[in-house]
Amino acid sequence: MLTATAHRIPVKLPTSSQLARREPTQKEYERLVTPSRDNQKKIESGSKSDRVEFTTMDQARQAADSLTFHPLDPFVSSVASSLDARSVSEPKNPWAREYMYVSVEEFYGEPIPVEVGFDHGPDAPMMIILPGIFGGREGGYSTAYKKIALERGMNYAVIANPLSEESLGEEPVNHPGNIEQEAASTLAILERLQEKKPEYFDKVTLSGYSYGALLAANVAKLDEAKREAGADALVDGVIAVSPPENLFHSMEQLDSLRQVYAEGAGPITATALLYKTEIASYGYERFMESGLAERTEGTNLTEVKMADRYGSRNGMEEMVATVDSDFEHNKLPHPFFEYFERQRVLDNMTYVQYSSEWFSEDPWMKEQGITPEQLADRNSYSKALESLSKTPVMTLLSADDYILKPDDVQNFEKLEQSSVGLEHVRVLEHGGHVGILFNPAVQDFVGDFAFSAVNLGEQKPPQDQG
Repeated sequence: MLTATAHRIPVKLPTSSQLARREPTQKEYERLVTPSRDNQKKIESGSKSDRVEFTTMDQARQAADSLTFHPLDPFVSSVASSLDARSVSEPKNPWAREYMYVSVEEFYGEPIPVEVGFDHGPDAPMMIILPGIFGGREGGYSTAYKKIALERGMNYAVIANPLSEESLGEEPVNHPGNIEQEAASTLAILERLQEKKPEYFDKVTLSGYSYGALLAANVAKLDEAKREAGADALVDGVIAVSPPENLFHSMEQLDSLRQVYAEGAGPITATALLYKTEIASYGYERFMESGLAERTEGTNLTEVKMADRYGSRNGMEEMVATVDSDFEHNKLPHPFFEYFERQRVLDNMTYVQYSSEWFSEDPWMKEQGITPEQLADRNSYSKALESLSKTPVMTLLSADDYILKPDDVQNFEKLEQSSVGLEHVRVLEHGGHVGILFNPAVQDFVGDFAFSAVNLGEQKPPQDQG
């Protein structure tokens, strides 16, 4: 098993001419697309104290239904959104930051580090940030969510995605991708956090995107089940952006991306630098003036490649290599004596292959007698919503999200038509995968709903301060 996550080693970024001759690594790409500190958006805690505070779910529903998005190609919007998220600078008041280490021995062999921001003191609402697949505490979207929270007067806590390099370094008991066990471990982490600092974790909204959004809904499902058994509520609300309906379906969709750009994709470095420049020049408000807005199917192949490599494939390769070693499968070629063959196998790795050759061998899966596909089905987003009745849940996604199969989009559209009570689903026509966060109006709504959620559902009894 791996030990705790090691300190990051500074990466010297090659010149653009050097990178033009090859694809940047993940760290090189992140350095490439992150603006200099002078050009980054500063986080000003409490600057949006004039936020909208919804007092009823109907008010939140009407606000969600008014949201729109530019008619951009889904890959263009997704790349633009992820690069725009990287333009946010980390807060400069480290006195309010800390890492809380929580032990959940039934799920991880090592304590889990959770980054928390306590800028607004005790009793302020707490945003729990759940990143997308392979996402960590310091990713672009994680920082963008910190900005949303802090500007609205909320504290925050970031729990790295269970499939991330950070979480895999803490000796997980179960193979990564087990949404049922990962929801249980996330709830256990939240319970430990509340035990340690009840005055900070008594007003909790789960804010997840992509896999983190699916995870949030399933965490809320477990929390409600505990309420039914007599426990106090922990989760006050959920704001979910671009969730998979079915995790296995969405990973199949990601697997298929590499077939789209097999031929015709341009240089990643040049495209990334162009996006970086155009986003800084136009922002979302004027992005339609950029030539990038004209890219669509056939001319977006480089964007498809970027979404595949930096959105999923690199993380997949790291995950499979770690699982193969730490869970003692040893199915991959030797990392030294068969290095090139090993790289070839990893370069061609798919989630379906991981599921059939590694994930399906998990002892918990065998004990349950289920397949990865069956596990994904019984923990789908729509089934999580069916189990919820006391938790306000707002879901935002796009009909052109490339991680959704047509049937999954139809399921979300049915949920949109049938949304009642404390649940609402808003399906925007455009926005790709998490691309809708490129729109500042969507970011504002996410923050407003997260702040308001505690007042929209059933009230919890006050915490006993002892």
